[in-house]
This record gives sequence, C-alpha cells and structure tokens, in this order.
Amino acid sequence: MERLKHKNDIEISIFASLAEEESRTISQNVTKGYEMRRAAGIVSQNFNNLYGYSQDENRVITINEDEAKIVREIYFKYLLGYSYKTIADDLTERGVKTSKANAAWNLSTIKSILESEKYVGDVLMLKTFKVDVFAKVQKNRGEKKGKYIDNNHPPIVTREVWSAVQAEIKRRKNIFAPTPTSKGRYDARYAFSGIIRCGECGDSFRRHIHYIRGTERPAWVCKAHLKNKNACGQSPIRESELEAIFVRTLNGLIKNRNKILDVVSEAVGEAMLETNSVNIDDGGESAIYAQIDVLQVRLSELQKKRTRREVDVTQYNHESREIMAMLDELFVERDALIEKRGEANLDKAFRDMFAQFFSVAQEQTAFDKETFTSLVKAIVITGKDNITFELRDGSIIKADMTADDAV
Repeated sequence: MERLKHKNDIEISIFASLAEEESRTISQNVTKGYEMRRAAGIVSQNFNNLYGYSQDENRVITINEDEAKIVREIYFKYLLGYSYKTIADDLTERGVKTSKANAAWNLSTIKSILESEKYVGDVLMLKTFKVDVFAKVQKNRGEKKGKYIDNNHPPIVTREVWSAVQAEIKRRKNIFAPTPTSKGRYDARYAFSGIIRCGECGDSFRRHIHYIRGTERPAWVCKAHLKNKNACGQSPIRESELEAIFVRTLNGLIKNRNKILDVVSEAVGEAMLETNSVNIDDGGESAIYAQIDVLQVRLSELQKKRTRREVDVTQYNHESREIMAMLDELFVERDALIEKRGEANLDKAFRDMFAQFFSVAQEQTAFDKETFTSLVKAIVITGKDNITFELRDGSIIKADMTADDAV
C-alpha cells in the first residue's frame, strides 16, 4: 500500500511538472506572438472597453460621440482647475453613465482618462508585463521593449490639449506635494482651495467657519496663523469679501478689454511661436527614442542569453544594471522634452482661452466659480489692503480694493 502511494506521488509530481512546463511553453509562444504583432504595429487591444470609443467585428475603431463629449469636458474642466474628485462627483450627480453602466465615476477613472494616450489617437503597447506565466503582472519601466504607435485611431482631443493636460498634471503634483502644513492633495471643492498663499509667511490658506450670531461666515485663514498667531500676523479674510474683490477687479479688466485684448493677442502670438518651436522635432527627440530602442533590444537579448544560460548571474546583473542606468538617463531627457512641449501647449491654451473670454465678457454682477477657476492660478494676500491675483496667462493683477463689499 505504501509503495502504491509512493508511486502515485511520483506520478502526480511528474504530471505537475509537465503541466508547468506546458504552461511556460504556451506562455512563451503567446508572448512571442504579441512581440511579433507589436513589431508590426498591430494593436490587439479591445477599444469597446475604452470610454469614448467603439470597435466593430473587423476591429475598425470609431468615436462614440456621446461619450466623446464627456471626455472633452473632462479635459477642459481639468485645465480650468477642477480636481479629479470634483469632476467625478459632478458627472455622478448629473447621472452620466460610465463605460460600465452601474459603476460610479471616481478619482481613478478620471485620472486614467486624462493620462491615457489613446484619447489623442496613439497607443503605447506593453505598459505591463509578466516575467513568466506564474509571476505577477508588473509595470514596464523599460525592462521590456514597448512600442509607441502614433495616429493609430481617430483622436477625441487635440494633441495640444492632451499635452497641456499632461503638463498640468505634473504642475499640480509639484505644487501639492506633501509638506508639514499640507496634506499633499489637490482639492477644488471650493473656488479658493489650494491657491491662496500668504505674502507674509509663505504658507497656504485654508477655509475656516466663523459663527457670528449663530450664522456661518466662512473665511480663509493662513495655516501658520491658525496654528500659532505669533508665527504669522496675517488676518483672516471673509470668503464673501474675497469674492467681491475678485468681481470688482475682473470688471475693471473687462472695462479695459481693448487694452487687455491687445496684450493677450501679442502674448498668444508669442505662445504660438514657442509652441511651434518645441513641437518641431529637431532630431533630438528622434535620436533619444532611437537610443532607447537600441538599449531595449540589448536588454531583451541579454535576458534571452540568461534564459539559455549563456551568461552567469554576475555578468547578467552587471550588464543589465549598466543598460538600465543608460535607459534611466534617456528617459529623463525624453521626459524633459515632453514636459517642455506640454508647458508650451498649456501656456498657449490658457492665452487662447483668455482671448476668447475677454472678447465676449460682460460686466459681472456676482461671483462665478467657473469663471474664477478658469482665469486665476493663484492669490497672494499680504494684507487686507494688499492682494494680487496671478492669472493663468502669467500676468499679475493688483486687486481693486476701492470699496468694502464684505457682507
């Protein structure tokens, strides 16, 4: 009986080993097929699962215009300063359906739409990979040779808007990185969230509710002052007062629209020249991508040699580290060029928006959050009589403090 059990154990072990080897062989064949399709520029992804697109049985990709309008709205609102959460909450409240009918909009969904190259008509293949069939999926950071396919399908947003959004994503990450006085999170629940800076100590402002005779009176207070009044003498400012100051300042700009439009028009022209100059590839970016391709091929060949045991672990580790170090340097250069292009496009997008706004703007009778968010990048409060607005086109405007509109 014991011999029979031992025999069964051996057979099970053999079968398991054969099954494992068969799985590896199938996995290698599938992977090789994917690599051949990538090399040929054949995209095998299902666009029916991508919000804004449809794909027929012949794999022809078309734009779902109803969903595409929502995608463009998401991109536009993000450039206006709205956060992922604000955009998601608004779409949910309006009853807009996601690609999965019963799913709710959330931060990750908005983030993925804004960061996906597919909405500009491109495809980046092999974003993730598995070392083998039994390994976990991991993000491709250069270990595997991917393929970037330009103009693979119809774009939903323009290349200028897409690169402007990528620049804005990076800008927000840099501005709202965690600090001792900040949660490190971009929050646009209120119009003034995250954009007021204290001209006295340099800290940011937060919203604070004052109760006067049982009535809520929201105000904005320097965080350092709120924590320790001796650390910063900056006085709080009522939200209603700050809103009125902005309306009055904006109306002053609208009254001088001709002068403003001349300045903006000149700035738009300069922005176009700058954008065109960085969008024209002078060979630098092409050379970087060519070097990346060469190194990724070298890394792939080295991995194959290691699999065939043609190189030992020591040699493999040494050479792979060298290649990865060179790839990291090239990725930094590539990202710098992409960032420069994105910043130029972002600058042009804001200047175009300014020109359009001031060409049709009428005198404002009340504070409008969307107008404020689309125009203002930052506020510096040095005192109740010394407030400046930094507009999204880069200009600095001294606030009109001629009247007391506090309520």
